[in-house]
Amino acid sequence: MQKMLIWGTHMAFGMWIGRTVLSVFFVAGYLTYYDSAFYQRLRTERGNWQKRGLNTAIRIGIMLGVAIGLQWAAVSVQQGGDMYVNLLLFVISYALLDEGTSIVEYLFNWAVMSFFWFINHPFDEHLFILVAVIFALTSVILRRFQTTVHYHLAWYMLFAITVATLFWITYVDVPLRSLFGYPLIFALMSGYSFSYIHRMRSVVAERDSLTAELNHDALTQAFSLTRLNTNGVEIFEDCKQVSGQLAVAVMDIDHFKSFNDDYGHAAGDAVLIGLTKILQAELKVAPAELYRTGGEELTILMPDFDMDSAMALVRNCWNAVRTVPVAYQDNHFRCSVSVGVAFLEQKDTALSDLLKRADNSMYLSKQHGRDRITVDGQADLLNNSHSAMINFTYYTQPIMRLADSHLVANEMRLERYANGQWGRAENYAVTTDTMMSLIRSIFHQLEVPSLSMNFEVDELATTRIRESLLAYLHANAQVELLIEMTHITNPEIFAAVAPSFRKAGVRFVIDDAQTPGLFAEFAPVIQFFDTVKVSLPSKRDVSADAELLANLSYWQHVCAVHHLELALNNIESDADMRLVDRFGVIYGQGNFFSRPVLPRIL
Repeated sequence: MQKMLIWGTHMAFGMWIGRTVLSVFFVAGYLTYYDSAFYQRLRTERGNWQKRGLNTAIRIGIMLGVAIGLQWAAVSVQQGGDMYVNLLLFVISYALLDEGTSIVEYLFNWAVMSFFWFINHPFDEHLFILVAVIFALTSVILRRFQTTVHYHLAWYMLFAITVATLFWITYVDVPLRSLFGYPLIFALMSGYSFSYIHRMRSVVAERDSLTAELNHDALTQAFSLTRLNTNGVEIFEDCKQVSGQLAVAVMDIDHFKSFNDDYGHAAGDAVLIGLTKILQAELKVAPAELYRTGGEELTILMPDFDMDSAMALVRNCWNAVRTVPVAYQDNHFRCSVSVGVAFLEQKDTALSDLLKRADNSMYLSKQHGRDRITVDGQADLLNNSHSAMINFTYYTQPIMRLADSHLVANEMRLERYANGQWGRAENYAVTTDTMMSLIRSIFHQLEVPSLSMNFEVDELATTRIRESLLAYLHANAQVELLIEMTHITNPEIFAAVAPSFRKAGVRFVIDDAQTPGLFAEFAPVIQFFDTVKVSLPSKRDVSADAELLANLSYWQHVCAVHHLELALNNIESDADMRLVDRFGVIYGQGNFFSRPVLPRIL
């Protein structure tokens, strides 16, 4: 009898060892799937929501298929079914630790866990409520600390042992030896899985480190040509299939050789590093990538950008390079870039097609004087018409006190070259740093330190813009800033921020007062304004003259009632000057006083 008991004990221990070995081998195979390129592609592949949804459905389907198979095996075999249940528990609990899942997939995984949990346990109302509460609390806590639990041994094992213990102590008719045996097997499976995960993470970290070295330029830390040839190609394919929108800007540093020849190669390296930092600062708020693709050539890839948003970003980058100096030893280099921009077209079959057009446009910028932007110089993009070279230039237009022809201020203006001629550029947004660089640069060149600029209410209410302007004015008491506004979109916000500007000496101007109806916008905050500027239309007929005279008469009355000064813009001729005396105009500006000499475009 004693021998039979010993034999039975040996046999039970041998079965336990066998099940442990089989379980660990199963875990090894299952984790290989998690580490496979197929699974990683399902997790990280780009695409539209249908593609991502399909990938999620495939992941869930595989996990459910394995779980259902194990459950089927558990109820089908006459002996040893508990081993399959233990494996099932591992499969569904491990899915809960995948930090790459969306919240929807995570909650679905908990629903799967709940389903299989309850079909393997007798229904008891109190037990059901208790387990449901535990699951609800655990799901919230686990989601918050998912990465910590997944990749720290103590927390990982605590999670595994807790799940296994709770499962088996409430399992149907579980023998005493299984009550301890299967949680122990589960703990061994979890221990092996953690060691596997830790080992693979080390391999991945080493691989990522090598990949980072390949993907980044050693000097500037911009992305490398290698990355452009791999990741850039993937971006091209995705954009072509999904959004159909992709923009590329190729930039070449103007006169780069002179930095090396005049100051040494260290100076050239400093210019490359400095300009990369300037461009990366502009790209921080945009989902675009900067690559160093040649000696002094940089390329910006802008996936899913339409023409307007891409050009706004390119202009900001181009202007930042022009206005922010690069420091090297005791020198501060002013740099510029020649830029070529191209947009994705249906005929493009590879990224190289897009890059070639952008490169050709960049060379056009070089040939036409450098320091400019050329947009698809050889492509028909808009309304089947040739896309002209796009150039921008800043200048200041004097504002004159008409009584004595004395210069009192200067308005900063931006001109855009398009369709063969220069014209006023509208809605040209720049970063705060670029704006402040422009202001500092322009004030140093002004005969009279008084500058007029256009702002919107939202811009003045932006903390960084407001603080930057006020800090500059407080530090430079000799300068005067005039803020021109064409609309008051939110009088309450303007009334809240205007006093701080007035305290700093800022004067506010109602700009482009074209119609009497505009006064309704400014009436609630009229006490903050000093001047009303009326713009003369460039082309006028008899009816336009009648409207102009009525408008001037109205605003002359507004100025008299509210003690404001009247200014006249776009004065071109002696006929325009005759309006000055008639309507009591104090200030004037326009080509009658000074005509800007704009760059010649060949």
